[in-house]
Amino acid sequence: MGKTFTVQDVRVDKNFKELERAIQKVADATIDESDLDHNKLKNTHNLTTDIDHDALTNFVANEHIDYTSAIDNTNKVVKTSIKARAFMANTQENIPDGVATLVEIGNETYDIGGNYNTSTYCFVVPVTGYYLICAAIRWDNIIDNKRYYIIVMKNESTQVSYMANSASNSTYLSSAVSDVQYLEAGDYIRVFAYHVSGVSTPDIAGGTHRTFLAMHLLSV
Repeated sequence: MGKTFTVQDVRVDKNFKELERAIQKVADATIDESDLDHNKLKNTHNLTTDIDHDALTNFVANEHIDYTSAIDNTNKVVKTSIKARAFMANTQENIPDGVATLVEIGNETYDIGGNYNTSTYCFVVPVTGYYLICAAIRWDNIIDNKRYYIIVMKNESTQVSYMANSASNSTYLSSAVSDVQYLEAGDYIRVFAYHVSGVSTPDIAGGTHRTFLAMHLLSV
């Protein structure tokens, strides 16, 4: 006789046929949940009735996301997305020489939070924090061996990032910047173009992949 064990009080030896019958008996068994006292079971929960979702920090009942505020300033956590991307659809012509010119980025790709103003071409910072800034412009009708700039300005008085490129041809040139900046609520960000080519005939090309500004809140 082989080693024996018990399954639901049925004594079974290692004879395969009897073992199969015992396993099938267990598989066919049903549990009457009314006989179970969940409160006496260890390490278990009834997720519907045992948990007060509203009492959990940073959670909303049945959703597990708190949309009432974008920022948990106590725990320094971003609780919902703040991000926007906009582009210039049409060509902006005849950018004057030696003058910082506002780039008319007036078409949104997305704007989660409604913080980009397509009339004033700026992103208005809703909460203080660290923001990823990505911007690009494409120059057309340029002069060879002259310098062309993209400038990201905060509140029109503070230059937060820029890139200067020297043209190696007389066709087109792309200028781009990518940076992380600490910005305060109420600051606004715009893109300016500047060149020292000696003429006022360069243009800025439109197109979603050519001239744009993207802003994403990373942390607080």
